[in-house]
Amino acid sequence: MNWLLKFPISARARAIVMCQCVVRGALLKRFGFFLIAPLLAVSVLSGSASAEPNHKRSATVMTYNIYQGTELEHVLAATDLSSFVAGVTIDYANVIATSFPERAQAIAAEIAQNQPDLVALQEVALWRTQVPSNPFLPATDIAYDFLDILLNALNAAGQHYRAVIVRNNFDTQGTGFSPVGLFNVRLTDRTAILARTDLSDADQQISNPQQHDFLANAEFNLLGNNILILGGWSSVDAKIRGKTFRFITSHLDPLSPLVRTAQAYELLQGPAVTPLPVVMAGDFNTVPGEPPYLAFLAAGFQDTWAAVHPLDDGYTCCQVPPDSIVNPVSALSTRVDYVFARGGFAISDEHLIGNTPAERTTSGLWPTDHAGIVATLQYPDK
Repeated sequence: MNWLLKFPISARARAIVMCQCVVRGALLKRFGFFLIAPLLAVSVLSGSASAEPNHKRSATVMTYNIYQGTELEHVLAATDLSSFVAGVTIDYANVIATSFPERAQAIAAEIAQNQPDLVALQEVALWRTQVPSNPFLPATDIAYDFLDILLNALNAAGQHYRAVIVRNNFDTQGTGFSPVGLFNVRLTDRTAILARTDLSDADQQISNPQQHDFLANAEFNLLGNNILILGGWSSVDAKIRGKTFRFITSHLDPLSPLVRTAQAYELLQGPAVTPLPVVMAGDFNTVPGEPPYLAFLAAGFQDTWAAVHPLDDGYTCCQVPPDSIVNPVSALSTRVDYVFARGGFAISDEHLIGNTPAERTTSGLWPTDHAGIVATLQYPDK
């Protein structure tokens, strides 16, 4: 959620950021949500940089922030109830305009071309609405389920994938205008891991799915309400072509560097504590040299992009949101998405996807506001 990068930093372990903005809603906590007072309206290198590909001794992974369709910037700029309702209306209109059903076809085509064994996804939005508005009830009518839309696009492209773990992060709701009056708009932010289903048991086995909330989460104040931006991590143990490793994904806090660093250490002290080799893939909202990045390296993880492309910045963020994703020239200017590996892997290939104009949809939309990463990791001989 890149809009949060714009907010100032707190010096507290739980950053509280005071905003001149209004978001009404419910935030998911431990798989249940609580309603906010109603309104109307996250050393040693672990392997060699590159290796000759041997697909019988390798695994290909992908990470992609697929963009929820808005950065909620108009909601966050609201100063009163009227501008909040207008903000919800404009931001949800942007969700419609940045058509995920159309973008999902482009994402599915990239997955089909690269054939990753595992895919880490961030901002896997679930948008729900309710007409007419009832500020005391959560919206339940599904407008866009990004996970189902993408899986259906993959199936239509002849690809065979399933979600092996889906994690709910935060849940928020607001009221906007529609042609028939006020209506509720609800966003549930999720991360997910997809795995291929067309491989034999000898080539792929997925086990031990885990997920957990972060203990450190950022907060900001909305009209007297402290709003928790809940995040967490998900992982599976994947035996791919004879080698088992733990695959972790997360979307670290974009609001506070302090909280983001604490979340990075939670990853290192949580799912990364295993005798298995580990691959972490996701949107970590940090750039090389910052504390979370340095913490990963100090824990023995390799920045696989830097190992293969030491002279290439490998920018993954961001296209022109908050307003849309129709810029004809790529605006990617920073690197916040990574594949980190530990445990003796060599990287036989790593490249970006969704970062060239040719990959845009027929109407000119970028697949997402991020570039994705595809990495092929070669197992050691022993």
